[in-house]
Amino acid sequence: MQPFEIHLSRRATLFFMLCAGMILLAGLEILWFHKIFGPEDLTANPTFVYVLAGIFFIVVPIIILLRQLKYLFKPPLMLRVDQENVTFGTGFTYRPMNIATKHLMKASIGVATPDASTIRPENIVGQGGLVLNFDKDADIPKGAIASAGIRYSFGRLVISRLYANQGLKKSVEAIKPFISK
Repeated sequence: MQPFEIHLSRRATLFFMLCAGMILLAGLEILWFHKIFGPEDLTANPTFVYVLAGIFFIVVPIIILLRQLKYLFKPPLMLRVDQENVTFGTGFTYRPMNIATKHLMKASIGVATPDASTIRPENIVGQGGLVLNFDKDADIPKGAIASAGIRYSFGRLVISRLYANQGLKKSVEAIKPFISK
């Protein structure tokens, strides 16, 4: 069987680059352009605004843009399923984490339908995706700090449909042969 992989979608990467570019533009407006307002309009002590705007509106967006530019040319691996392991990205840089494929019990499509009492940003952004359930009795990690578009807790891995470069039905069909009976 051929391994199945899901990478970060280039559409998501472009969206993050657009957001970082808008933040960078706001920082440039505050620090240099002064077409709409300058630092002296925001506070009596513009030095404080220069320091904060320099860090949060210039340095951070540039870091995000550079990282996303790298991801645009070589999208990081979000999920890989093969005979030996299920590998998914963790941390800020999609560092691989492995769980033995023999612990994979189910692959399905999950749809989040939050009601008014449970609306949280992660439910609104991640309206469904690929869900992989692992054996709860196995000696595997119960949780991990996963990367953007990936959630892993209590033996349940969710790959958000908005971040993935593969369709949900195709993904489920490609993963089914690897599931332990």
